[in-house]
Amino acid sequence: HSYFTETSSDTDVYTIIADKLKERTIYLYKAMSLELLKAVEDSFINDMGETILYHELGHGIIQHKILPVTSGSIGEASRIYGENIMTALLEVLADIAPDCDNISGPLLNIFKNSLTDRIRASRMYYMYLSDTWFFDTDDEYMYIYSDIISLILLKLINPDGSVRFNELSELCDINNQESILKFLVDNMIIISRKIEDITRDAVFCVDGKKFDYNALKIKIKTGLKNDYPEIIDDTYLFHVGCWNLVMEHTRDYSDKREELESCFELEKQRVMKELFIKIAGSDTARNYRYDNRKYLADTLLKINI
Repeated sequence: HSYFTETSSDTDVYTIIADKLKERTIYLYKAMSLELLKAVEDSFINDMGETILYHELGHGIIQHKILPVTSGSIGEASRIYGENIMTALLEVLADIAPDCDNISGPLLNIFKNSLTDRIRASRMYYMYLSDTWFFDTDDEYMYIYSDIISLILLKLINPDGSVRFNELSELCDINNQESILKFLVDNMIIISRKIEDITRDAVFCVDGKKFDYNALKIKIKTGLKNDYPEIIDDTYLFHVGCWNLVMEHTRDYSDKREELESCFELEKQRVMKELFIKIAGSDTARNYRYDNRKYLADTLLKINI
């Protein structure tokens, strides 16, 4: 996103919000012009770089320490169907990854910053919300991710625009059965099991030969070991390779392609509805007819940012 753009009178609500978020961010940097922004360029780039780094570290925590290997592998492999609820959840889970060996995802890192430098934490928080708000762009494949992360970030913003940083640590607590992190991890596991059940019931027809799921997995594993002997059996990378091929065969050579694609869409609707209720409350969600994006727009327009 560009941080200095003009809003026309006929601009849609999502672009208005995007501009408000940018304005809030640069206000927190005390950089209301390009010249002033250049004066704080080092801080701006440092904050942005730190957040990007912790997002990547978050992926490692989630996919190697938190999720069962099958759930993470199926999520990665699902990318061959385009961006979907599983790929979006992988990105959001990286954002809210918990502490592990003194590293974490970016939101918990922002919480730690808030303990010693609340101003820096505030500008990092709004920069993150601004950078993950894609509804004013043509990047529709990012909308699912924006739906989820925006709901989470909005949850902690007060009407005056201040952020309740103390709740970030609760949100990212994997041991809290009511936390957003636990809720999303549980749903990632639920969806992966549904995907696995669909592929287990598939009949695969390759070069005129029919395979069931078990026969296909044996064929795939044997091929991977022969073609990539450097990949150690039963590692995360090996499982991702296997599931990439299982998902590809399900899409191209089975009778389950439509069922699998339908599953992604139905699970997206279910997770978004349940998350909306969890964050805004059942009454609010029902009053909005479970339209979380309208709720986001209405609420962000009311907040003093």
